[in-house]
Amino acid sequence: MELTEIIEIIKCNPNKENISYGVELNERLDKCISGENLDDFFKRNEYFETKEIHKERKKTTSNKDLIGRILQKEEMVFNARGGSCIYEGITEDQQKKINITIDNLRMGMNLRSWIKEFANRAYEIDPMGVCFIEKDSTGNPYPTYKSIKSVYDYHSNGQSLDYVCFTLTNKEADDFEVPDVEFEKLKPNDQSKYFRFVDETSDYIFKKENNVISLVELKEDGKKMTFDHKFGKCPGIIFSDIPYIKNTQRFVSKLDKIIELAEVYQYDRSVRDLTKKFHGFPKHYEPAMKCPKCTDGYIGGVICQDCNGTGRKKITSVSDTIVIPLEMLVENSSMNVANIFGYVTPPITTWDKQDDSLSDLENLMMDCYWGTDNRKFSKGANLGTTLQETATKTMTNLQPVYARLERTAEWAEKFENKVVDFVGIALFGEKFKATIKYGHDYILESTDQIYVQYLEYKLKGSPQYILNDYLERYLRSNYQNNPIELAVALKMMEVEPFIHYTAVECLALNLDDQTMKEKVFFPEWYSSLGNDILFSKDVSTLKGLLTTFATTKVLKAVTPVSNPLVKDIGIKVLNNGQ
Repeated sequence: MELTEIIEIIKCNPNKENISYGVELNERLDKCISGENLDDFFKRNEYFETKEIHKERKKTTSNKDLIGRILQKEEMVFNARGGSCIYEGITEDQQKKINITIDNLRMGMNLRSWIKEFANRAYEIDPMGVCFIEKDSTGNPYPTYKSIKSVYDYHSNGQSLDYVCFTLTNKEADDFEVPDVEFEKLKPNDQSKYFRFVDETSDYIFKKENNVISLVELKEDGKKMTFDHKFGKCPGIIFSDIPYIKNTQRFVSKLDKIIELAEVYQYDRSVRDLTKKFHGFPKHYEPAMKCPKCTDGYIGGVICQDCNGTGRKKITSVSDTIVIPLEMLVENSSMNVANIFGYVTPPITTWDKQDDSLSDLENLMMDCYWGTDNRKFSKGANLGTTLQETATKTMTNLQPVYARLERTAEWAEKFENKVVDFVGIALFGEKFKATIKYGHDYILESTDQIYVQYLEYKLKGSPQYILNDYLERYLRSNYQNNPIELAVALKMMEVEPFIHYTAVECLALNLDDQTMKEKVFFPEWYSSLGNDILFSKDVSTLKGLLTTFATTKVLKAVTPVSNPLVKDIGIKVLNNGQ
C-alpha cells in the first residue's frame, strides 16, 4: 500500500464501527463464557432485590463448567487418529526443518496444541481477534494471539486480512525500540501515540500526535524501523470463519446460537445460588438456657457480658447438658422432648425447581449446539416424566454430533493450513504449499454398541475390511485409557490367523494343518507370553514365534457341536488332552 493510503486509514479509522462491534462482542462472551468482569453482568432488579442481596447474588459461579461440558466432545477433533500432512515445493531436509519448527512452535507446544488451546478458545470468546504471525530474533515465525481490543483497524477478505493496524501500549512501543524519551514517565500499559501497521509487504510504525501522522523511520540504535516481512500477504488470520450475515466484515462466535441461553443460565444460577445461601440452612430451636455466669443478667450490679443482661445463654454448645427433673416427666407423661428440641427444615420445592430448570436449560443448549434431540424434561406439575430413549434414537442422535465434529475439524484444518503456509513461506519462499488433513475417526458409541455392530456385520457376511474397521474401533474404545494394551491388541489383529472366525468356523475354510494349528493354539501361545514381549516385538517376529509354538502341537477332532454361524459344520477342535 502507498504511505498516503496508510496515513488516511490511521487518520479516518474507516472500520471503527466493526472493530467496536468486535470489542463489545468479546466483552459479552468473556463474561458469559469465561466468567471475566462479572461485576456489571448481573443487573439489579430493584423491585425484588435490596442492594445487599444484589451484592451477594453477584458472587455466583461462572459458566465455565457449563461450556466445558457442552464442548467436551470436541477434544476428539484434535486427538482423532489418522490424518496427513503434505508439504510441496521444498526438499526432504526442509521438510524435516519445518516439522521441527511446528513441533515446538510456541511455549513448548506444537502447532495443533496451540490451535486447540488458543485459537479454538478465541473462536469461542474473541471471534474477531487475530492470529498474527511474528518472527523471533532468529527469524523463525510463530503464531500469536492478538485480542480485538488491541486492533485499531483492519479490513478482511474472509478470514484473511488485507491489512491490520494495531494500537500499541507504551511498553509495546518501547519494546519496538521506538525512540521516545517520554516512555520512562508514562504508565507501561496505557495506550501510546504509536500504531503498528502491517500490509501485504511491510511492517510499519506510525506516530499520531495532534492529528498529525508520521512514519517512524529509525529505531533507537539508528536501524530502519520499517521492514519487509516476506510472508507474501498480511500475516494475520481472523479466528472465526462465521461472518455476521448483515455485515461480512464482522464475525460471530461458534457458540453464537447458545449465547443467549447461556446468559439466561448464568442469571438463573445466580438466583438459585442465592436461594441456597438464604434458605439452605435448617433452623435449630431449643428452650432458653440460663446463663452460666450470672443469675439475673447482672454480676455485682454490672450487666453480664455473656448474656447482655438477659439472664439467658446466647449461644449453646452440643456439649451442653439439659437436665429435665424426673417429677416433671411424671407429672406430664405426654411430654415429647422432640417437640422441645429440633430443627425447622426450610421447604426445598423452589430450590428443586430451580435445579430442574437449570438442567433443562443445559439439555436445551446441548441439543442446540450439537443438533441432537436429547431433551429430558424434569419432573414437574406440567412437564411429566422423562421418556425412555431407544437404541434407534441414540444412533440417530450420533449423526448430527459427527456432523458438528466435522464442522469444527474443517475450521481447524483450514486454520492450521493457513498458519503452516505462513511459516513455510517465511522459511522457504512462496513456492511452499501445505495440505493438512485431520483424522476423522471419532468414536462416540459405547464399547458395547460397537461390538454389537461388529457382530451384526459379521452375521451379514460383510467384507473383511469392514470387519477390520469395526474390530479396530472396538479395540480403540475398549483400551482407550491403556495405550500399551491397545498397541498389543492391534498387533494381535495381524498375528492371529483369520481373526474374525473361531477355530470351529475355520474348519469350513479347508485350511492347511499349520495354519489351523496356529489358529487353534493362538490363545495358549498368547497366554504363554508376557505383555512386555508382545509390546516390544514387531508383528513379523510375533508371527514367527506363533509358527514355532504351533509346529509342535497336534490337532484332534472330537465331539460334534452346533454353530449357527457355520452351517453343516459341527466339529469341535481340541489339542491332544491339553
